[in-house]
Amino acid sequence: MVIAGGWSVSQYDMEDFRDRATVIGVNDSAMLLPCDLGITMDRLWFEGRYPEFKKRFTEASLLRMEPVPKILYYRTGNARNVQLIPTHRFRAFSCDHKSAEMSDELLRFNGTNSGICGINLALQLKPRRLYLLGFDMQRGPKNEPYWYPAYPWAGGGSTKPGKYESWVRDFNRIAEQCRDRHVEVFNVNHRSAITAFQTIGIAECKRLLGQEVHHTQSHQTQAAASGGPPTE
Repeated sequence: MVIAGGWSVSQYDMEDFRDRATVIGVNDSAMLLPCDLGITMDRLWFEGRYPEFKKRFTEASLLRMEPVPKILYYRTGNARNVQLIPTHRFRAFSCDHKSAEMSDELLRFNGTNSGICGINLALQLKPRRLYLLGFDMQRGPKNEPYWYPAYPWAGGGSTKPGKYESWVRDFNRIAEQCRDRHVEVFNVNHRSAITAFQTIGIAECKRLLGQEVHHTQSHQTQAAASGGPPTE
């Protein structure tokens, strides 16, 4: 599951999905929702939010607890204005920011925006299904740039309509690559401009995630009974 910043997320009854999926938060979604992993390709975001994640990771280390998220991925070069603490919780990744070609190379997540980089990270985890939330590719009905408050360094949001249209075209290519990888993708969204994926509502998303848990539990039971790994 990848949760981006689109306004639609504010309309859903969000919950902790980590017991049913690996949850990747994009930008502020990684800070405001229960996520396993966070990711950004934006330098200003990383510089602006670094103090919060530094605090989280430091406190978790002192308390010998696992932080939320466990890891924050940032684009190589975006930490030049911050003093990184020595921890494996911050991980740099390389990125072709002009490409929507999904990479299989370790710590290389391509994408023309942070959300697409998050999809590349998710695909490297080899999912059977992938759920996308907050991939609206347009502003909210009252010109809201995100489901959360606008960033202090870009109060009105910096994405122009032409950029949204360009990103929508990128998803057509991403959809082809997901099919090639036999990954079923669901766009959990009632107002997304993306048409390349099957669209479902949040209730259907939760139902399908419940099936994922049942599928996993059944295979674990099979493995325990046979004394070996489950078979498909």
